[in-house]
Amino acid sequence: MKRFLTLFLSLILGISTFSFVGCKQDNNSNDNDNYVPPEQAPVIYDYDYTDGKWAYFLSDDNTYLSVKYIGGDVDELTVPTSYNGIPVTTIKTEAFLGVKIGKLTILDNITTIEDYSMTSYTVIDKLIIEYPEVYDHGVGLYNSVTIKLFEPRGNVEDLNFEPLWYPGGIVNPRNSIRKAIIPKETKSLTYRYCTNSILFYKGTIDDFNKIEVPDSGALPSNLFNFACEVYYYSEIEPELNADGTAYDGKYWRYVNNEPVVWEYTPIN
Repeated sequence: MKRFLTLFLSLILGISTFSFVGCKQDNNSNDNDNYVPPEQAPVIYDYDYTDGKWAYFLSDDNTYLSVKYIGGDVDELTVPTSYNGIPVTTIKTEAFLGVKIGKLTILDNITTIEDYSMTSYTVIDKLIIEYPEVYDHGVGLYNSVTIKLFEPRGNVEDLNFEPLWYPGGIVNPRNSIRKAIIPKETKSLTYRYCTNSILFYKGTIDDFNKIEVPDSGALPSNLFNFACEVYYYSEIEPELNADGTAYDGKYWRYVNNEPVVWEYTPIN
């Protein structure tokens, strides 16, 4: 009797073990509706607040917020100035991660932009930054970021493009600021990586040549035209030369708030 009971229990245990192993759910199967491949798993931020579009991170002293954008591709976006009465002052690392934005505006409440805030093939058609009186901007771009048009505003006397730039290399290809508007108020301009870019200066060539370029003894018009194209502002179409040929130099104006190059069209 004991031998029979022992055999019976062993048989039941064996069947249970076989059923457990044989019917184990394949969590890696694509047939499972709840399965999310690791590379598609949503990014979870350890934020303090969120409004569904932005993740807000409260400072240690509870006096200001840092932000990350957690939405998708968007036509127009402005970094918030505050949330729940707490000022937003900082844009965090990887705040814009592989997204496409038509127009991104960063107002002068932002005093700190952490390193690599825009990364991983982010594309921004137009980036506007209103620089405050005092700010600390890290290396903003990293790993193939494209800025089609950059327009700095506010405190632009000492304009340094390099915090927006990471030169990259084989592993991290160059970022690209394709076009930039240089305010007439700019007195110092640092932009060593101006390669195949277009600069729209809001003044004349004489004004442009008064700008100081750190670590360079060359005139800005000669220095920047060597690596990229520079256009000078003219609200009205420039006059032709005395001999009737097309006007000298390169000029631009605003059309629907966008920079457009003057192009001479001869009248037959």
